[in-house]
Amino acid sequence: MQEKFLAEIPYEDLVTRSAELAAQSMALFIKAAATPSKEADSMKRQNAHFQENIKKLKQEVARMEKELEELGKAKEKELEELGKAKEQAELEVKKSQATIVEMACDLETEKENGKKQYDQSGEAAEMAEAFRAMSPTQTQGGGGNLLGEVEGAQAEEVENEVISKVMDETALDETTPAAPDA
Repeated sequence: MQEKFLAEIPYEDLVTRSAELAAQSMALFIKAAATPSKEADSMKRQNAHFQENIKKLKQEVARMEKELEELGKAKEKELEELGKAKEQAELEVKKSQATIVEMACDLETEKENGKKQYDQSGEAAEMAEAFRAMSPTQTQGGGGNLLGEVEGAQAEEVENEVISKVMDETALDETTPAAPDA
């Protein structure tokens, strides 16, 4: 059959057809050979792109880890400083409380001293009043008249000096009440 088929087709047509088939085969072979190469190149480019992205991600993770570590250290330092500040504040509170207690004791002592001064001032005023009220004969001792040498104005001056001296000796500060005038 092949011979019959070949005998019916002229030789020139067969050569032309053979050349065409050979060219088509070569084109298919080249296309087939080039296709995997193009896909491989594409895959290589994608792989390189993925590798670059992975490298960037690793760098970003390392940077974030470093930032987290620095933040952790900063937080620890901040907590330490807050602890110190808290301790200092507690110490200041204790000092303030001790000062308040001391001031309260001092105030109570001042009140007691003021009351004593007031009582002493009153006693001094009473003594001066009693001394002034005494007659010259009641104040005479073994040797003579104590007020006989001093006239009326001088007696009042002596009384004022006695009161002033008693007040000066017992006065602690300006807040102590003065003795009432007699």
